[in-house]
Amino acid sequence: MKSSHVPANPQSTPLSAPPTTPLAAPSLRANSPLPLAALTPHSLYILLYHRGTPTPSNFHWSFYHHHTALSGGSKFHITGSAARWISAHAETKAITAEFLLVGLVRVAATGEEQQDLVRRVITAEDGHLNETPGMRCRSRLRDGCERLRGVGLMRFESWEALQGECEGFGNEAAEGCERNEQPRPVWESRVCGVQGLVGL
Repeated sequence: MKSSHVPANPQSTPLSAPPTTPLAAPSLRANSPLPLAALTPHSLYILLYHRGTPTPSNFHWSFYHHHTALSGGSKFHITGSAARWISAHAETKAITAEFLLVGLVRVAATGEEQQDLVRRVITAEDGHLNETPGMRCRSRLRDGCERLRGVGLMRFESWEALQGECEGFGNEAAEGCERNEQPRPVWESRVCGVQGLVGL
């Protein structure tokens, strides 16, 4: 199996501190899922899901590539257990209403013409899921982030910094998920430097 390690991008943005307060989206209806129009078109998000336990940083991790408010986007994740992992990718127009969604972290702005490239890079190792020792949803997403960085679609200094930022956000937002508060929060990654970047 080919290694998914990718050398650091020399144009990576500097590290920033983990989030302390999720970003609040304006003009949202209380107790309703976040409308897709509130997400940035042609952007890549990391999604965190509650596992139903009080353990901090214990999330299910997945990618979501948002296209537009009209067309929705693509969710990429794996399900199963050791040696029985399967890919569970799907197109969706209701990502923000998914059960046990803790929140979304925007990690990249992409071009409309890069939709197929994003899919190919994320799913490149799908045929080898059960050949990788210690495979988990988080390690699978980590490897996808490294490949995306390798082709210039993501910018971050280190996976450890990005993981820490996501977990800091997720741990703060988890209580709201437990209470089924809507809408679920969105964070613009500082580690990936996406603030102000718009998909084209």
